[in-house]
Amino acid sequence: MTAEQQSLWGIEQLNVLRSDIPAVTHIDYSARVQTVSRDVSPNYYDLIKEFDGQTGCGAVVNTSFNVRGEPIVCTPEDAYQCFMRTHIDALVV
Repeated sequence: MTAEQQSLWGIEQLNVLRSDIPAVTHIDYSARVQTVSRDVSPNYYDLIKEFDGQTGCGAVVNTSFNVRGEPIVCTPEDAYQCFMRTHIDALVV
């Protein structure tokens, strides 16, 4: 971070871009990365490989579907409402 970025506080510091995949990069630049091999999970591996081929990013986020202060999404209707209230790029149901 630049000196100016380091002087920020709270949410302003959280909004500083830290990597090409900010959804997985913590404020201290760490991440909880998990890997998968084709021999253990071929379908999931192939999905990630295809995603990498189409986007140039060989990582997917595996997390609960909710935003801060809201319960976990449980229905397609919940998913749609959450999607419409956020800056999520795409929703696939």
